[in-house]
Amino acid sequence: MNVPVTLAGHTANWRFRSSADLDDWLSSLPWAGQGGTRVVRLGSAALGEMIARALRRAVRGHDDGGREAHVAIVPFPAQPTALAILQAATDVQAAGTRDQQVRQLAAALQAWATVAVVLPPESPPPAGLVKQTAELIAQTRKLQAEAHATVIFLDTPAAPIVPDGFDFTVGGPSDAALASDATLWRSYAHARLAWDAAGDLGRAMAWDAGGFARLGVGADDALEGLLNHFAETEYSRLPAAEQAKAKETLRLMFRRLPVKVGPDLTGCGAFWKPPGEIEARPSPWLARAMLRLNVAPDAAFYLRGCLVCAPLAREVLGRCFDLEARERAAGFANRGSLPPPPDAVDRFRKFVERQPGSGAEYYPGECPAKPSDPWAFTVFGEFLNSLPFDPARKYFTNGLRTLRNALAHGHYISWAVLSALRKLERDAV
Repeated sequence: MNVPVTLAGHTANWRFRSSADLDDWLSSLPWAGQGGTRVVRLGSAALGEMIARALRRAVRGHDDGGREAHVAIVPFPAQPTALAILQAATDVQAAGTRDQQVRQLAAALQAWATVAVVLPPESPPPAGLVKQTAELIAQTRKLQAEAHATVIFLDTPAAPIVPDGFDFTVGGPSDAALASDATLWRSYAHARLAWDAAGDLGRAMAWDAGGFARLGVGADDALEGLLNHFAETEYSRLPAAEQAKAKETLRLMFRRLPVKVGPDLTGCGAFWKPPGEIEARPSPWLARAMLRLNVAPDAAFYLRGCLVCAPLAREVLGRCFDLEARERAAGFANRGSLPPPPDAVDRFRKFVERQPGSGAEYYPGECPAKPSDPWAFTVFGEFLNSLPFDPARKYFTNGLRTLRNALAHGHYISWAVLSALRKLERDAV
């Protein structure tokens, strides 16, 4: 499920830690079958309306007119009961005995398959609400075999309905930042803001109100200034106990000692698990503030790594790999009778012999991409220095090698990096 988000004047689709799991469930069209209940956990209640509308679009997209499901966004009721929630979703009046109300509800659900998206509660709801809702849905199906109801509860870590659910507390833009030159700066700023806010959409939107959309194209120093300001503000709001706990956890981490990051640090956002990762790490805003304030100098090397915007780094590095592959192909095609470097010959021999660490272990037996020539075992600089490349292209090949090595060594992702890549791509032909 994609959620359109506007940050820094640019709109991009966001996906969250459990987006794929939620998509799988929606694709099963539960509203056309037994129905049921699910819970989606958000970072804050303020995001409820936005996520509810995205869920409504997602249900309609998956339904594709098959059942013409009615999707209702329902405020969390003051007196939260399963019956009140489904009555609000179907406009069934609360009149008569409970049995009569349930029968009226079953008749309404038979006439129109209903999906209720319930907005987050402001305070912890009564225990057992989800179970009671599932039981009521089952009861309506006993009364009317074609009664279809699905309830999606939204909740937050501050007011949980169940211990866990689909996790939408952490996410980030799924659109490629490098897709268009016209939007490159805005999509770059959007990605940087999302990363520094540790994927917390509520925090990112709050920061965005501080002026990111007003930044001029290429104003990277001003962007850094805003990120510094908000990072230090967030850090100053952390209670002294959490600040001390964060420093102690860092001390154990960078010394490779066993450490378990507790819910106190993840709950306040100081540590996070980026989508697709299983281990918690310092949030970028925490790392930025600690570096600025020099409160953990021994961990500075590790903290600098936490600030590298990984989604942008992967995207740029992937482009570099593509440019390098094309450059290698051109060099190999024009090698003539030049022999490969002796070190590459030795590496190829070890590969053919399937020696441990040769890289042979990474290739399936039937893989058609297995190297068949020592030239494939040259590092890029060695490859370039061993072949008669046009001297006029040295600026390009050296620039590509410099950028690729900088990214591979974990250097910072800045606007200058994106600008360098764009120039390389223009000069590649």
